[in-house]
Amino acid sequence: MENIPFLRASTVPVSEYLDELKEIDTSHIYTNYGPINQRFEETIMSSFFQNRGAVTTVANATLGLMAAIQLKKRRKGKY
Repeated sequence: MENIPFLRASTVPVSEYLDELKEIDTSHIYTNYGPINQRFEETIMSSFFQNRGAVTTVANATLGLMAAIQLKKRRKGKY
């Protein structure tokens, strides 16, 4: 039987993000509140939203969609 590749990953070489990995390791913050993630969120906010509103990162698209749906369902009010 002939092996036909279905998907072929095209990844960024580690050398291109090694400095960021070192910074994460140095900070010992491996969550969404680390310095690199905060810079990323700030960059998205300024580049796409002119620093208005809010940006948050999530673990995956499903969580992001669930959060967006919940926010949309909220009643309008003071809080």
